[in-house]
Amino acid sequence: MIQNCYESSIWVKQFDNSNDFNQDVLNITKAISAMTPEPVADHNVDLWVSDNMQTIRSYFIEGFKDLCSQYNETPDFDIDSMNMVNPMKHGDFKSCHNHDVIDAFGVYYVNESDEGGKLRLYDPRFLSKKSFSQGPYIEIKPRTGLMVIAPYYVWHEVTPYLGNETRYSLVCNMVFNNVT
Repeated sequence: MIQNCYESSIWVKQFDNSNDFNQDVLNITKAISAMTPEPVADHNVDLWVSDNMQTIRSYFIEGFKDLCSQYNETPDFDIDSMNMVNPMKHGDFKSCHNHDVIDAFGVYYVNESDEGGKLRLYDPRFLSKKSFSQGPYIEIKPRTGLMVIAPYYVWHEVTPYLGNETRYSLVCNMVFNNVT
């Protein structure tokens, strides 16, 4: 009997919000970013400051609940303590990393660009895989309204962003309330 042991489930969903919604979220994100000390992505911020931002919060909750269900985890978690705005300017990138102090991470793309800055999600076995695989990573092109959620152990990076306009994403981290 073959058992599927080490595959990783990733939650990806495109939300098709109105242009007014997207513009409002972009304006709020820019305002939060402007009030946050540099480097902006290193600071926890309160993202849920308007009705539209609360809608995005509900998207994160939906995704984290679905991920919990996929892994047979009880969806008793906190998403309000470790959130940030991630502005990407020309030349910015995020080197390959994972997260050991959270249980899952999510990213919501506020605006998009065709100028790089793609999200790469690595198979957790990428450092030693040589066969029986479809490649070491998947690459996701950011689009306005796209949300990606993954378990903490999934290594990920963002390729160099080469656009002239700042691209924004919202990062929401999830931690279980009662880990047994």
